[in-house]
Amino acid sequence: MKKPVIVVPSYWSQGPITETDVVYDHPTDLLNPCETLSKTLKSFEKITGKFDVLVIGCPTRTSIGKDMDRSVLELIKSSTPSYRIKYFGSKEYNILKSFIEEKL
Repeated sequence: MKKPVIVVPSYWSQGPITETDVVYDHPTDLLNPCETLSKTLKSFEKITGKFDVLVIGCPTRTSIGKDMDRSVLELIKSSTPSYRIKYFGSKEYNILKSFIEEKL
């Protein structure tokens, strides 16, 4: 039996939103992080059974990708879940983008 995966998008910005930012939802500001990711991860502790969690980091602009990765990974490391968390961030996005570009 395959283990279920819960996918959690985590949206991030830095400073005021500009015209060129790609805004998906309500991004957490890296400069003023009133984030909800840690609360989301904690809420999964109430779920019984085996599952994994995949957090996908979504920056509003590529230039903040590394800062976003650092913040998200820090939040993940500070949690103590009973389940496995995997992270797909800017580094993985760039690898995937290069792979796709090579195939086209």
